[in-house]
Amino acid sequence: MDINQLLDMLELEYPEEFRYFENLADLLECEQEIEYEALYQLLSKVEVHTLKELVEGYFEDIINNMPDDSVEIFTLMETIKQMLVGILGLIQNEDEEAQMGLFVDEIYKLREWYTRDGMVHCTSTDHKKKIDTSICQAFYMNRLEKLNEERYFYDFSDCLAYEIEEYAMPLTPMIEEDEEDEDLVDLYDDAKDHYGDELVDDNY
Repeated sequence: MDINQLLDMLELEYPEEFRYFENLADLLECEQEIEYEALYQLLSKVEVHTLKELVEGYFEDIINNMPDDSVEIFTLMETIKQMLVGILGLIQNEDEEAQMGLFVDEIYKLREWYTRDGMVHCTSTDHKKKIDTSICQAFYMNRLEKLNEERYFYDFSDCLAYEIEEYAMPLTPMIEEDEEDEDLVDLYDDAKDHYGDELVDDNY
């Protein structure tokens, strides 16, 4: 879809109106193909601090409602969040157009993985039903379980091959800003253990 179709889907008149949690959720979870240029035309018109708040809020909501025993996908989602927030931080200090391009690149890649490429194997707890679905849909199914819907075991093992580019902001300085947050230190170590030191550029 182009920018006009994208705005219609989001029920917005102008890109600058993109400022609510639901806007980002609808954008990331839309299964229809969205043109790269449409993404850029939309996101480049949104205030950087607004994008940062939306990214942090959306990922925190997803992470806090993940299936039990999903340590690896939890760690990966946290790493992706930190990368996106890091790129947004660069926009304030470096060439805005170039850094926004990097951010849109990552949003485009994330959407492909989140709604299409990443495949989750879901098995009902009574082992009578097996479903292969997207990461986004698996998270939705897990939320429905709280409404007494059918329960599943979720296998994310085929979804973990997500490349974190080297231009990602280092996690270490972010962590040092909040020395009391030991959980982020653990997540940083887990990210390096699971995805390799080359995915987190300590010498940016």
